[in-house]
Amino acid sequence: MTGTPTLPPASFGLAEPNTDGVMFAMRFGADGAGMLLSPSRPLRLAEPGDGPGNGFIWIHLSLADVRALSWLQRQPELDRDIVEAMIDTADSPRVELAGAVQAGVLADLMLEIDHPTDEPAGLAFALGPDFLVTGRRRPVQSVQRVQRRIAAGETAATPLDLLRLILEAEIDTLGDRMDALSTAIEIVENRLLGDSVTDERRPIAQMRRTAFNLNRHIYGMLALFRSVYRQRAGRVPQPVREAFEEAGQRVEALQHELQSIKERARLLNEEAASKLAMETNRQLYILSMLSGVFLPATLVTGFFGMNTSGMITETHTGFAIVIGIAASAAVYFGLIRLGQRR
Repeated sequence: MTGTPTLPPASFGLAEPNTDGVMFAMRFGADGAGMLLSPSRPLRLAEPGDGPGNGFIWIHLSLADVRALSWLQRQPELDRDIVEAMIDTADSPRVELAGAVQAGVLADLMLEIDHPTDEPAGLAFALGPDFLVTGRRRPVQSVQRVQRRIAAGETAATPLDLLRLILEAEIDTLGDRMDALSTAIEIVENRLLGDSVTDERRPIAQMRRTAFNLNRHIYGMLALFRSVYRQRAGRVPQPVREAFEEAGQRVEALQHELQSIKERARLLNEEAASKLAMETNRQLYILSMLSGVFLPATLVTGFFGMNTSGMITETHTGFAIVIGIAASAAVYFGLIRLGQRR
């Protein structure tokens, strides 16, 4: 097989499944280039001519379609344990081993029709010597990324190489989300350093929530990768162990970077709250000054408006003036004392 196929960018995960619940199928030749297969063609995991060095097949299923389960059960290469490991994507990420086939669920992020999200979604897989079967209940971002890389000329000589591409795509998705989060933090920080005072607590809270969700997602991925490359020798093929170990190291680096982002968001939240508190105190100080300035006039006005004749002295006007002057003096010296203490 020669030539690089032309693949529509949105064909992965967003099209309608065929009568077997298959979203798409690709055959990779000896040169590692992939080519889409006709959706109307009956698909099998093993075909005449398959074998080491002759390429392999990748089949992607919609596990929300009951016909996909029937198709999986009809494949002699997949035993019952492997099928059960694939169809149950609700559990945490895991890997099941059954002879020459490894199956499990990878942690991915859901893909909406028009935009990516931070909502987790499982990607089931079954890795064999000459096939890779993947499946999801909801569209995932890594599959679309791999599609675009293959359309751009990326090759995969073995099913494990293709699984590596999927793992890299999942990690790249996390990296992009963290880059966007870091950029958003810098924008908010730049606004806080400006002269104007704005309430940034809501966007900061949203960023901290996003960081928390990504952190939980990363912990799930790390748990899966560590469970694989910590298996005893011989239980997991060495190439599979190395693939998951390499992915785990990249995810650990992302975890350290995310911790730094979380700390920046926390400090930014404290700075925003402090700046708002300072602005509130300044406004309260101005209000207190205005109240103090107008208090004597209010007192005198109120006193002159009273019927004070005969209460203390017959010359109530002069008495009111004395009280107003005394009150103004008291407020003045009080403000002076407050200024000295500040």
